[in-house]
Amino acid sequence: MKIIHLEDISEVTFILEEELPSLGFAYIKATSIFEINEILDSDSCECLIIDLNLPTDGLSKELSELTRDGKITGWIWIKHIGINKYSLNPANMIIYSDYIQELDSITDNDLEKIKKIKKRKAGNRESSIKELHKNLEQIKKSLS
Repeated sequence: MKIIHLEDISEVTFILEEELPSLGFAYIKATSIFEINEILDSDSCECLIIDLNLPTDGLSKELSELTRDGKITGWIWIKHIGINKYSLNPANMIIYSDYIQELDSITDNDLEKIKKIKKRKAGNRESSIKELHKNLEQIKKSLS
């Protein structure tokens, strides 16, 4: 299964760049909105892992204003670009972020389908990576 991961913190991408290919996943890293758009303009993926708190560079002014100072940039990209322009399936997405609580006030059918994992569950990134792997296996199984 090919995964695109949108994350701007190299510590997180470094861990998943090592971990996911060793588990049999094809891993493509994107570090910005510009980069993920460029990748998806010429490629596709079965699964998207995305952070919420990202720079708004690459979004229109109107979309940037919806990001709560960048705290939900990932969600705004999913809702207005990922789903609409690239036809990505919310059921095959994982929001992997320490800002999950920023989504609590949002009611949206697409958001309900997306798996959400806090990067540091109880301050421990290892348990969140295990949860991420479990969710990736579920998505992989649903695709076969």
